[in-house]
Amino acid sequence: MRNENTRELFEILTPTEEQEARMLRGILARSEALRAPVSGGARRSGPARFPIVPAVVCLALLVTTAAAAATLRWDEALIEFLRPTEEQMQHLAGASDTPLATVTQNGVTVSVKQTLADSRGVYALYEISVPPEIELNDDILFDFDFLSLPLEDNAESLGVNMRSKTLKQSAHARSALVYAYTASDGEIANNKKLKLTLRDLGYYENATGDDDGLRFHPLIEGEWALEWDFSYDDGASKRIDLNREVSFNGKDVHTLEYISISPMALFMRVEGAAMGPGYRGPVIEFKDGSTVRISRFVYVDANAGTSGVGFAMRGSYTFVHCFDRITDPDEVKRVTIGDTVIPFEQF
Repeated sequence: MRNENTRELFEILTPTEEQEARMLRGILARSEALRAPVSGGARRSGPARFPIVPAVVCLALLVTTAAAAATLRWDEALIEFLRPTEEQMQHLAGASDTPLATVTQNGVTVSVKQTLADSRGVYALYEISVPPEIELNDDILFDFDFLSLPLEDNAESLGVNMRSKTLKQSAHARSALVYAYTASDGEIANNKKLKLTLRDLGYYENATGDDDGLRFHPLIEGEWALEWDFSYDDGASKRIDLNREVSFNGKDVHTLEYISISPMALFMRVEGAAMGPGYRGPVIEFKDGSTVRISRFVYVDANAGTSGVGFAMRGSYTFVHCFDRITDPDEVKRVTIGDTVIPFEQF
């Protein structure tokens, strides 16, 4: 009898398309509200307080929230992190995918939940669950996490990964996001395979008090490798070819070849000498008046055949800034490099 009542309840709570859309707007509104400052500029502190509602209403919220996220193939954890509008989610439908990839080893299960991609970079959202004897916290992580990008055949094989970022966490489960991008001139190949590799879950301990003293202590050893079919539709990115002389330090001349901007990140390709003393990173200014200075870049020294994060004597530099939310490329007003201002209104 209890099972029949439960089935009836879920049938009653199954949302219509209109209800799904309305609930999605509610998710997005709550996400914005949790990040919005209170009057006077101060941010909320302390535990969030919600009104007490009947259990059936809570269940209805959970059901419709899950249904709305599933309809647009977006995981709720990614919605809360990137804060897209409903219109942006619809516009990026071709960029999002929900692969079926999971692996279990030594009691740890890893499942890929969603990817979000453009021609230069890929977000991969994954979940892990651990055995009862392991209690997760911010210090417990994988010693190695790498998202392998399929690059075009003629592209320099330089893919760069940022370490996984925890979005949600409980004692025995975690949702994490890893981002990888290509710093070379080529684009990410379409209709190929993505591969996520994780190794050894544990924690770092500093034995000597300096960077050389860091030692990794595995709690569970092993390798969790997941591979899945991957495709994307990048209809939102813009590339502006410039080939314009700029200077990052007020002395040396560099050539800004192009700026590529998508809803997820902004890339700049620069040729020239080392950035040197007095280096100032590019500044992105948005139409709402906010600004961001780009500090992360990767160099490719074709002559020396080397690449990495940091300064090179001479070569090609790729600057990258990942937006902290889904951004319309048209929201960028200008990019400033040293004394050079590049307005975006003309493009």
